[in-house]
Amino acid sequence: MNEERNKIIKSFQFRTNEGESLYKSVLIVCDLALQIEMGKVMSANTIGEARTHSAGRLEAINDLLLEIQRLREEAVADSALG
Repeated sequence: MNEERNKIIKSFQFRTNEGESLYKSVLIVCDLALQIEMGKVMSANTIGEARTHSAGRLEAINDLLLEIQRLREEAVADSALG
């Protein structure tokens, strides 16, 4: 498991403009998805299980976004050390 984690961290140690551009694009897509789901959760037209489902999707997207950001931060810190 530790070897797999190291591979994942290494993949986030990109230093090219293309890598940075892709990373920023993924963050933008996640942010847009968060906004869409937030709108659904907050809508008066979303009721019952549909609201619960949208809230779950919102949480999952947020968790993914936070994990991607954490991996990038960890990768940058690791590359600075080594």
